[in-house]
Amino acid sequence: MRLASMLFLPALLLQAQTQDLAPVLQAAAPEVDRLIQVFQPKIALDRAKGILPAAKPPCEGGSFAALQRSTQNYRALAGMHLLQARAATAAGAWEDAQQALGKGLAIAQENQANYNQHAQPTVESLLKVSADAEAFKAEKAAQIKELVDAVKNIKSNPLEILKIQQSIKEQEELIARTRQSVAFVTGAKKDLNSDIQGLQEAQQNLEKTMKAEKDALATFNTAKRKTGTTAWVTAALADKGNAAKYPTAKDQSDFLHRLLVLEPANVQIPAKLEGLRQGKLAFAPAKGSTKPAKKKK
Repeated sequence: MRLASMLFLPALLLQAQTQDLAPVLQAAAPEVDRLIQVFQPKIALDRAKGILPAAKPPCEGGSFAALQRSTQNYRALAGMHLLQARAATAAGAWEDAQQALGKGLAIAQENQANYNQHAQPTVESLLKVSADAEAFKAEKAAQIKELVDAVKNIKSNPLEILKIQQSIKEQEELIARTRQSVAFVTGAKKDLNSDIQGLQEAQQNLEKTMKAEKDALATFNTAKRKTGTTAWVTAALADKGNAAKYPTAKDQSDFLHRLLVLEPANVQIPAKLEGLRQGKLAFAPAKGSTKPAKKKK
């Protein structure tokens, strides 16, 4: 890579960030989130699935500009799967969410490996440029000292000193640009690592929730000598503690959508969900359940 191209990495990165999949994700995410908030997660899930590309974009690294474009596309693609997982979770389709998170994590890991592989040579080149510039500065600083001593004895031209000082200033500017580029690459690596950590955390949280549900279903069926999910869903809907367990409309929507996935034939759930959309809680605290505080005498 030529020195001139290495000095302007941030500009190349900024240009690459505005291309391809990232704008698609940025345009779709607010509407998907809005649909989730108005208790239409199934429509939100369809929207999230609809923005996924038919094929994974190429994983490139031939030039730094190509590498950055590829990196941003892969970050956006991982984000699309995360958006899908968010909508699927709200729709009660936990298994779909689990698959989406797995795909997103695999893409993020591939993205990180590709970036590290192709960005490292650039970083090494930049560090060499910076080291060479530092060495040049040291050499010229020593030369200036010699010239200054000579000037005192009227043996040197002060203009020569100014010329060397200008050369040192140019090297200092070069060092600043290379350090900026190295810092940019380092920051990008941190972002890619954060992508992976975020997807792993979401995956782990969902797995814990799914395990808790599986254990609760098994415990219920063993105690009641039942099989399947029908009796458990019916009992879950009738639980008098639901208002406390799921105090907000969003909590209740998530709970009801999950039950509907487990028991699609249940006729109570759609009516309760429609009530939520109309502003009525499906599980409201019983009147008088909260006792007023006694007045002090």
